[in-house]
Amino acid sequence: MSDGVVTMKELRDLLSGFASAAPNTGPAPDILIYDKIHYLMPLKEAVKVLGLSQVVNSTITVSCPGMPYHSLFGVSFKGKFENGFDGVVLVTDSAKQVVAVEFTNVSTKKITLDRLSTKKEWVTFDFVNTRTKGQDAAMVRHGTETYGKVLRIDSVFVNPDSDKRGFRGYGGYSGFEGGTEMHPTRLYLPRPLAELILYRISKSLPHQPAAQKTSNMEPQ
Repeated sequence: MSDGVVTMKELRDLLSGFASAAPNTGPAPDILIYDKIHYLMPLKEAVKVLGLSQVVNSTITVSCPGMPYHSLFGVSFKGKFENGFDGVVLVTDSAKQVVAVEFTNVSTKKITLDRLSTKKEWVTFDFVNTRTKGQDAAMVRHGTETYGKVLRIDSVFVNPDSDKRGFRGYGGYSGFEGGTEMHPTRLYLPRPLAELILYRISKSLPHQPAAQKTSNMEPQ
């Protein structure tokens, strides 16, 4: 199974309890993605809302399997944010309207994320930058929380301790007997984008049901 298929199944697993598949590219000005940043807010306004420097750290094309193809862009800034994160990525459509917000940890500072769980099939710890684990012994942990029409996904890469590579649990996979958590991310994903992602996944994976100011994202 390719990494792309695995990541799409992973996204579907995380989003399916929050949204249903739909080709949703319409406006939703009532949705606050994070702080005072509303869905489809112009990038320049969002930068001011967060008090960010005008200096952009980097800009990427979001190429995560399942996300709108060549329609999303991640604009990164450094700073000091919630829970100790020191980087933020404002995800925009091609019209430079914000559709999601992700916090990252640029430094090696320890950040603790609570209420995370592990599944053996999870591989992606950063959906915006498409970062996946590179070794079978490593694991990925996720935790989700819903705020109205916004889903927060906390993710972390877990590097197995050299002296604790065994697994525990009877009758199924349970997780590490330890491990070092690294590269934490926190993604705020509004429902319209989650619906669009699930719609694209439903078109890409077999046997899955498909379910004003317009976002410049392509459903197909």
